Amino acid sequence: MNQYLIARALTAISLTDGWDAESRANAETLTIENRWEKPPATEHRPLTQLKLQWDDDALYGMFRVEDKYVLGAVTEFMGPVCTDSCVEFFVAPAGGKGYCNFEINCFGTLHVSHIEDPTMVPGKGFAVWRPWTIEEGNSVGIETSIKGALPEERVGDCVWTVAFTIPLSTLLSVTGAPAPAKGTLWRANVYKCADKTSHPHWLFWNPIGERLGFHQPDRFGEMRFD
Repeated sequence: MNQYLIARALTAISLTDGWDAESRANAETLTIENRWEKPPATEHRPLTQLKLQWDDDALYGMFRVEDKYVLGAVTEFMGPVCTDSCVEFFVAPAGGKGYCNFEINCFGTLHVSHIEDPTMVPGKGFAVWRPWTIEEGNSVGIETSIKGALPEERVGDCVWTVAFTIPLSTLLSVTGAPAPAKGTLWRANVYKCADKTSHPHWLFWNPIGERLGFHQPDRFGEMRFD
């Protein structure tokens, strides 16, 4: 099982702080190294990395992707952003119910739900879940290097970033979990996907087994607060 240490922020972190900003210097770099190898996946494996930090108010994250085929067509909150060039952070706070799936496409459209039971029920979807409300979703700060939608795929070398801030007050209210402290262990997984690009791929930090499915909380890795 993969493990990651979430660094305590040493200074204020702005959404506009870059990957190499001093405010992010103490964050460990998580690299997604596993790829779904079966059809319909292609050989495209965009280098995808994440830095995570925290303080008493929020989780602060930044994805960096080295890509070649970038699509960003979904513009509505809670839309199917996984069909675009998309990065995802699924997190299950300790002591709470279930997990939340933060999915963000390359120009910042957010899809996020609270899922207590990911068992699929015909005609219903997940057995126990609810989407975050607009108000809850708006509490998540997002800043991207790509400005505006890309309804037509952009082909060519492209490094793009997604920075995000998740208020702990919202996340803990939704899941019912207590606030983390130094040493607290949460479960999580990190993904990169692009279902409807010309080169579809599914990348993941902690292995997901034989089934292509990101909603497998029993296969999440461990993240400990520093």
